[in-house]
Amino acid sequence: MKNQIARIAYKSFNIAVALSVAGLVLLELPALAVIVVVAGKWRTFAVRPYYWLKNIRANSCDFIVGISLVVLMSYAVSLNVYIYAMTLFYIVWLLWIKPSKASGIVGVQAVTAQVLGSAALWTLLLLEWNFYGLFLLVFLVASSSMRHMLGATSIKDLQPAIRRTLVFGYAVIQLFLAFFSWMWFVVYTYNGITISQYALLSLLVSISWFIIVYHAVANIEVKKSNVRQQMVFLYVTVLFIVLFSYTQLT
Repeated sequence: MKNQIARIAYKSFNIAVALSVAGLVLLELPALAVIVVVAGKWRTFAVRPYYWLKNIRANSCDFIVGISLVVLMSYAVSLNVYIYAMTLFYIVWLLWIKPSKASGIVGVQAVTAQVLGSAALWTLLLLEWNFYGLFLLVFLVASSSMRHMLGATSIKDLQPAIRRTLVFGYAVIQLFLAFFSWMWFVVYTYNGITISQYALLSLLVSISWFIIVYHAVANIEVKKSNVRQQMVFLYVTVLFIVLFSYTQLT
């Protein structure tokens, strides 16, 4: 009985957080919405301050998703239907996606944080935020996503140096991708919603990278043909997006 009450309270609390965030965005109070997102992770700070940084790192993807949705909702404040859709997704995230520890779902969590974080950062770039600060956030989002993805593996003896190298290498790839996307700034608009090309490229790169690295780190047999298929799919799709953008610009 107590467990059922706890589950109901947990779900009700998270639904209230998502609805409060949407309501504050509709009232054009995004700063308060961010505070609600952070307050919704109260258990992260319900320990001694010594453990706060460790808990924030462990829950970084959750913070990224929540704050990114606030940014994206704020940018689409005149399009209520999209705010409702993002609110529904946030509820699904809080109730079902975030709590899961299954390897596949943890990978989905990492990709979701990477893509939403990329889209939100490029939205802030449209709003003329500080260039250097945004690229620092690109690095932090990418490193957090990769670190979270490595948590999906069952490997306990993965050397810290190797883990740091994988995290840093992926973050640098995303940083270069963001820089070149900034140099050739392309966005797509559909029904009033603007999507940056960087967010799409980030999605493709993160999925391919995560699949290859996960199989390698988890010591799962990786066939060269599978890796080749992933890389061919990635390169062909990126080439298609770039050529399509070029034809649109010319």
